Amino acid sequence: MSIAVLRRRGTTAENAAFTGAAGEFTWETDGHVIRGHDGSTVGGFRMVSETATQTLTNKTADGLVLTGATTLPGSGSISSGGNLTVGTGVIGTAGTTTLSLRVGSTEQVQIPTTAAAVNRIQMSGGATGTGPYIAATSSTDTNVRLRLFSQGTEGIYLHTNLATEQVRVTHTASANRVISLTGSNGGNPAISVTGGSLSLSSATVAASGFTVTGGAFSLNGATNAVSAAVATASTNKVAVDIGGTTYYLLMTTVP
Repeated sequence: MSIAVLRRRGTTAENAAFTGAAGEFTWETDGHVIRGHDGSTVGGFRMVSETATQTLTNKTADGLVLTGATTLPGSGSISSGGNLTVGTGVIGTAGTTTLSLRVGSTEQVQIPTTAAAVNRIQMSGGATGTGPYIAATSSTDTNVRLRLFSQGTEGIYLHTNLATEQVRVTHTASANRVISLTGSNGGNPAISVTGGSLSLSSATVAASGFTVTGGAFSLNGATNAVSAAVATASTNKVAVDIGGTTYYLLMTTVP
């Protein structure tokens, strides 16, 4: 190439103040970007460069691949009409900003910042026959509890089949006595309390027997110690000695 064609050129600031003729192109000597002009717009229109630092506005990317760290400003967002795929990278926010996941314009998930967090949530799907899970993990602590919170005076509800409520944990203001459920390795699983006594407010059915081992229980509002087990059985009743008083349980067949 023996002939060189030179275009008008100048710094970014000089180009930004220049109004070129319609169809004219100028060159930024420090920004290394071409500008196209329409004869009336001051500064013209900067073209997209492969390596220049630029702000893109109102662009639709089809098959965009991000190979390096990508940072959004505090008010920035990424919207995807298809799949947004991240390889081995990290999706995060700068500083103490909360990460928000939205469907359309509606926020669905919010992840606030915890300074110097080492305990975190892990979620995973499951293969055929294996359920997905949510777990607490840590990079430093051996034992990590998993906590669930509700807002205000609402409770926590557990459902099956995506709809049917099975367990409800209701709110008690300033509660300092709680229920503990414990499994067992060969013995009996236990339901216990961290203080006071376990209160059963509704009728209770013991499908395979009921055993009181030590302590006391309340019957008809009175607290009684168990001094003897079932004593005798006749044709239609069983005698039970509780706290020195004999109670008779009437026996009948279920029609």
